[in-house]
Amino acid sequence: MIIGNGAAGISAVEALRQEDDDTPITIVSHESCLSYSKVLLHHYVDGEIDENGLFIRSEEFYRDLGIKLMLGVKADTIDPDSHAVHLEDDSTIGFDRLLIATGSCPWIPSIRGINDEATFTMWTLDDARRLHHTVRTGRNVVIVGGGFVGMHALNAMVNCGLKVTVVDIADRIMPQSLDSQSTDLLRGHLEARGVGLFLGVKPTEIRDRGSEKALILEDGREVRGDTMIVATGATPNIGPAEKGPIARNIGLIVDDYMRTNYKEIYAAGDVAEVTDCLTGQKRILGLWTAAVEQGRIAGLNMAGKHTPYLGGIAMNSIDVLGLPVVTIGDTLLAEDSDGFSKIVYASKQSKIYRKFLFKEEALVGAILIGYSEDAGIIRNIIKAQIKIGRSEGGFGFGSLRNRSHYLMYGG
Repeated sequence: MIIGNGAAGISAVEALRQEDDDTPITIVSHESCLSYSKVLLHHYVDGEIDENGLFIRSEEFYRDLGIKLMLGVKADTIDPDSHAVHLEDDSTIGFDRLLIATGSCPWIPSIRGINDEATFTMWTLDDARRLHHTVRTGRNVVIVGGGFVGMHALNAMVNCGLKVTVVDIADRIMPQSLDSQSTDLLRGHLEARGVGLFLGVKPTEIRDRGSEKALILEDGREVRGDTMIVATGATPNIGPAEKGPIARNIGLIVDDYMRTNYKEIYAAGDVAEVTDCLTGQKRILGLWTAAVEQGRIAGLNMAGKHTPYLGGIAMNSIDVLGLPVVTIGDTLLAEDSDGFSKIVYASKQSKIYRKFLFKEEALVGAILIGYSEDAGIIRNIIKAQIKIGRSEGGFGFGSLRNRSHYLMYGG
């Protein structure tokens, strides 16, 4: 049985069926639609693709693989000892092996009035449908949150022709990934495109102002818009595992085979804490590609194939109003840490910033703005933790030296 019909769940099903044609598989999803790509929702909102372009699997996919698909059904609790999942409609489904692939949900800050109908997230297809129709009659939008999710929302709203203002309690854009120099470049790019920025200030309340909404800031200022979008990040959707004995921290804790503390119960995707290759610590990667790989590994292990997950690293890639921004690995490594060194190439005029961070001659992080060539190879070098030295790779501006040599390091 699989709870969740997203990237991790679908990948697990495919891996399971590669090894086992006969075992019955049930997928339970609280959403009422087929599996779709969350990373494309902003393209649907701004009209670049239609709704059909979001779906990644058809009804035939489930039928051909012999999957029992239960849509619009919410799993309430899991009883590991009796091997049962209790659904919200009071029915129960038994399992031999279970994968929890429930993903994540928006983190909503404590702002009075934030749950009003005129406040939107952009996390599910239902969210995107509401926003898609609303922005067609809008003029200006306030986005609460200047991180990765907020930048996706920003792209969609600007593409819809709306005036956009971004508000964040942090003092810079994408604070969990960018340093002060790179975020200054990004800030200048946004302001040149007419984006309003209120950074380093806390929103406290949303009030009605006639046809508009007003976001009240802690310093007394107001930011007005006819639409408010909350894009303040995500939290694991532990859901049915929240009330039970399955081990968790922020997310569900899994071993190298995607198993929880119950050998018949697995977790994968945004709900699972996995090993970070750089630190060896458990963390949630929150990446579509990571969810696909974790789901595949979970599916193989559920089918009896003893296959380890080799860990992952953080990587985000986004085009912000025409400016590519890629962050890989530990981009905020403290400069006073042992063995620290860096290489930086910056051109404010050309809107290019490339920063490479090293620890003990191993590349551990990179920020690539404006010129992101070789990002995939750079990711693989970081993940493999090769001691290549600061002078060997030609880091800075331009393609890597000895590029073909680095292709041997797979992801």
